[in-house]
Amino acid sequence: MYGAKPRPSPTAGEKTWQFVAPSGRYSLIFEEDGQVAYPYLRDKGKIVGDVWLYNRGPAPAKPEWTDKTRLPFANPSGYASTVAVQPPAQKSELNVIWGGGGECQLNLRDQPLARLKPGAKPGWSTSAIKDGPLAQVWKLKP
Repeated sequence: MYGAKPRPSPTAGEKTWQFVAPSGRYSLIFEEDGQVAYPYLRDKGKIVGDVWLYNRGPAPAKPEWTDKTRLPFANPSGYASTVAVQPPAQKSELNVIWGGGGECQLNLRDQPLARLKPGAKPGWSTSAIKDGPLAQVWKLKP
């Protein structure tokens, strides 16, 4: 994973895709290692925002964030939704809506997945059910 030492992946599901803002200043890197997915917001190459998107398997019972060798961390039960996200098979299933100042929304199959902005570590995820160190809850309006 970008900026982190990836743990071994049990599947061939590793993906890394880049999306560049129209200004060219900001970019979003989507990464999935077969176990978890994160987007990283970059400003001129420096990571300025990130958020946990989803776990590929069951959420761990205990938080992993106390063990840096587990980077990138899966979100534990109590923080992660039990509704499984069907991961994107190709980059075209994702799109980024860019706002001012580097704020952006990541969509999966035209459905909101995450919101990031510079300085927000973590950002907001529709798969988070409780605010924690990996993601803030993003409650969508009905």
